[in-house]
Amino acid sequence: TGQILARLAKDSECYWAADISKVAIEALEKNHPLAQVKLFHRPADDFSEIPDAHFDTVIINSVAQYFPDAAYLTRVLAGAARVLKPGGRIYLGDLQGSALLSTHHAEALLERAPDGTTAGQLRESVDRRVAHETELSLDPAWFDFIPEQIPEFTHIETLLRRGKIFNETTRFHYDVILHKQPAPDTYEVPEPQVWKNLNLEQLEAILDGSKATVHLTGIPDARLVPALGFHRALLAAPTDGPLPAIPSAPSNAASAEELFALAAHAGFKAHVRWHGDGTDGLLDVVFSTQKSLPVWKKETHARPSAAFANVPFAAGASASDIAPELRRHLSARLPDYMIPSVFITLEKFPLTPNGKVDRKALPAPSEVEAPAAPRRVVAPRNETEAKLLEIWKQVLGKDDLGVEDDIFELGGDSILIFQITTRATRAGLALTPAQVFRLRNVAALAAASASTREKPAQAAIQPANRDAYRRNL
Repeated sequence: TGQILARLAKDSECYWAADISKVAIEALEKNHPLAQVKLFHRPADDFSEIPDAHFDTVIINSVAQYFPDAAYLTRVLAGAARVLKPGGRIYLGDLQGSALLSTHHAEALLERAPDGTTAGQLRESVDRRVAHETELSLDPAWFDFIPEQIPEFTHIETLLRRGKIFNETTRFHYDVILHKQPAPDTYEVPEPQVWKNLNLEQLEAILDGSKATVHLTGIPDARLVPALGFHRALLAAPTDGPLPAIPSAPSNAASAEELFALAAHAGFKAHVRWHGDGTDGLLDVVFSTQKSLPVWKKETHARPSAAFANVPFAAGASASDIAPELRRHLSARLPDYMIPSVFITLEKFPLTPNGKVDRKALPAPSEVEAPAAPRRVVAPRNETEAKLLEIWKQVLGKDDLGVEDDIFELGGDSILIFQITTRATRAGLALTPAQVFRLRNVAALAAASASTREKPAQAAIQPANRDAYRRNL
């Protein structure tokens, strides 16, 4: 949408950006006609026509989660390293912690769990949600392996997110900055002091008037402790037991934002990160007055880098999705209102102890949707199809569409269908919502529109002489 572009482009000597959506790129070209801005319609790993060592900074913000897998992200980082100047940086924003996925989903599903849901039922829902996670998630440890694959990166920062509000991004997400060689100025982190019974007031007294670097470890994370406590209690609860309560954070817990704010008040800079992968609910922080960056003690990992990243469901699914075939089959036999809006593929049905299908344990459509099967994108073959397809792209916000794609398989609903017919009418194509519901794709609608135009105009209805039907008084 150009939120970063709008802030940075006008003050940049050169601002180039890429997006996989052609619609988005065309909109940005109209709204930001700056000489230093150049926009590309392409996937994130395509760095062709971009000169080597040309940029100071590469920003990949809130999009890495949509990459198909960790290997794709590695390719993107390798391409970005090539176009960065020496000493340049890559900012990776809004990354989801992989080890925290089940905790996040457990809390999210709890909020919508109906009365009477048991611990076993919620655990099964969480397992399904994690197994069908469609977005890429990575633990901070995954980046410890990057210098082995891309030697140009000599220093990596892991940053927790600022924000007073406790929400998904401030609690379960983090940011990363990768520095290209030569390495920035750094200093060794001193031995840590364990938080134990300390609190924020005591920490403020420690920092007050001091210039020494302070390293603290084991700080209870006020953002994560309640969710982690609930998840642990859920795992330990009896299958048929009630849902456990969400515990409170310890009185001496602190959030990353409170540590950042306290550091700024005392004249320090805070470097805050999770202790490990975040699942123990603890924070590590370094307070320093130095302008250089801290070098934390390097951790050794017994597991390979792949163990610190998930495999998004769409990338790892092996079974072919039969939803499009089912939809076509039912469309020929049932009225529209009887056709399911969502098809879900299960490896097996959940069963009750009596061997019957456990209907309460079946996933709700909002919990998991089967991935779309690879499809053939059919290009428009005439002017009418081209006009209609462009309208579909604008309304649906998708660029990779073909004239034979089903409106409902693309996520269309009655509101979007009314928008499509309104825009089509303005473009001189007479369509009704009923036609879109019935015909479902651009090719069929274009043919129907052409057929309508070819029919001879019907004679206008003539007004009847009402005198013949009036009572004689």
